[in-house]
Amino acid sequence: MKKKITGILLLAASILYSAVGVTFAYTGSTAEVHNYVRTGDIDIALKQYDKEGNPFSDGGIWTPGDCIENQVFIENQAKSCWIRLQVKNDKEMDIRGISDQWVYREPYWYYTEVLEEKEKAIFSKSLFFSEKATEETSGKESSLDMTAEAIQSANFKPDFLSKMPWGDQTAEVCIHVKDGAEQEKERHYRNLSLKMEGRAGELVAVPEDFFVNLSELMPGDRQSDSVEIHNQFKESAELFFRTADSPEMTEQQKDLLEQLQITIYKNDEIIYEGDLRSVKLQEEISLGIWRSNEKGSIRYEIFMPEELKNEYAVRDAAIHWIFRTNLEEERPKTGDDRWITAYLGLAVLSGALGFWRLFCGRGIQNK
Repeated sequence: MKKKITGILLLAASILYSAVGVTFAYTGSTAEVHNYVRTGDIDIALKQYDKEGNPFSDGGIWTPGDCIENQVFIENQAKSCWIRLQVKNDKEMDIRGISDQWVYREPYWYYTEVLEEKEKAIFSKSLFFSEKATEETSGKESSLDMTAEAIQSANFKPDFLSKMPWGDQTAEVCIHVKDGAEQEKERHYRNLSLKMEGRAGELVAVPEDFFVNLSELMPGDRQSDSVEIHNQFKESAELFFRTADSPEMTEQQKDLLEQLQITIYKNDEIIYEGDLRSVKLQEEISLGIWRSNEKGSIRYEIFMPEELKNEYAVRDAAIHWIFRTNLEEERPKTGDDRWITAYLGLAVLSGALGFWRLFCGRGIQNK
């Protein structure tokens, strides 16, 4: 019996120790991600680091007068490009240390120099929470929301004296980051844009020339291309796919997409057949559940029916394809979580001590 009591006490002590000495960690692969949509032409990364040189994780809860070291920079991972940054922050938050290479033209900050391959453009160095913050805003959770965009530098020169330095040019790469966590990344092709929501980009690898000749499709033509899937995480992940219309799409362009037929294969198994504007595709379809370390491919085949007239061939319609996964990054335990676990440990320890006293008390009375 003494051995059992000792075992209970040791178990309770171990729970209490693990509760107080817990180490914060994320699961899965959070290293540099290279499987986002890339063409080998333009690709950037938007990053934030704290004073220790660690990735900035969240906005945190600050008090008036706090100054947080938070370096924000854009890194070029491909060929030379122009970049711009849109920042949305709480009015009490002051972004400091913005370099002279940036100019503001609402709603963007424009970098006035070409960003060469592997170079970094530092945007800011710290965040200051105003001392004039009211009681209502003091101690609240603040947020920093940023969107970085890039466009090729070849054969293009922005006019930084104008209100719209890039004119009507469409960004080729767009990254949305909120409080240090990447929310989505979108890549624009000639007739196709691909968006990765959440962590989908960590599973999907898209080839450089993905449907590059889609605009040349003629009645009777059939084109196919594929993306590679690799689930590098410990848990299974379900991948989803949907299409979306462009807000500027005309009725003729919508008509064209309704005529185009698409077949989607998962490792040669058909998982969808229908037109490019079907309600089912716009609502979202599953591309299957991918087990840990499973590899495979998703093949897309687009067909323009032969009976269509040539007038359809000259229409230019943008197609928006969006990938999403149910895989979410595990939230690190907060201080509250740790103390909840600690209280549970104390409860077990208290129960064990009570049991020991009761047992010992009976033993003494029996004697």
